[in-house]
Amino acid sequence: MKTNGTYDVCTVNSYKEKSFSIDNYKKNIGDENCSTCSGQCLSNYPIPDGGVIYVNNNVWVEGIINNKRVTIAAGGSEADIYIGMGNIRYTNYDGKDVIGLVARRNITVIKECPENFIVDAALIAKSGQVGICQNFTSKNSITFNGAMASYLQPFMMKGENGFADRTYNFDNNLLYFPPPYFPTGTEYAIDLWEEL
Repeated sequence: MKTNGTYDVCTVNSYKEKSFSIDNYKKNIGDENCSTCSGQCLSNYPIPDGGVIYVNNNVWVEGIINNKRVTIAAGGSEADIYIGMGNIRYTNYDGKDVIGLVARRNITVIKECPENFIVDAALIAKSGQVGICQNFTSKNSITFNGAMASYLQPFMMKGENGFADRTYNFDNNLLYFPPPYFPTGTEYAIDLWEEL
């Protein structure tokens, strides 16, 4: 996602099995393989007016939006969303910018995420969990601004196999400005609160 209202599309040819980092991708059909996806894609599209990007497979998400509202959904029978190639950010924190990530299964932070990782988004892991990859190595911090819903317990470890500092902030703007087509209700209540 880019601040000019567009997003890049790359075809992932292969990724590491346990860290979920991309080994190589194809920019366009017929183009050479590259070692990283960040900032080098040639297929660029405007974020749709309806604000929904659906992929019938796994998705790697990064970027910054500006005055856009977008939901990225990973469908298919075992589709996951991977975050951590770069930060996921808003430009504006007044409800003008909203990102929703919906995975049929898991939303996973990859091993090579930034040392101080920032996620501005509402996340839903429909049948899995929001968490870190298996062989994650210690990072300095994660700052999460948004909302999180996970079928299984979210898993953001602290310490040598996770983040030294974890900060979770609920984005109050999501109450009145949810991501496009995000599941919402008319009443809100705390279902379960557990100190971790």
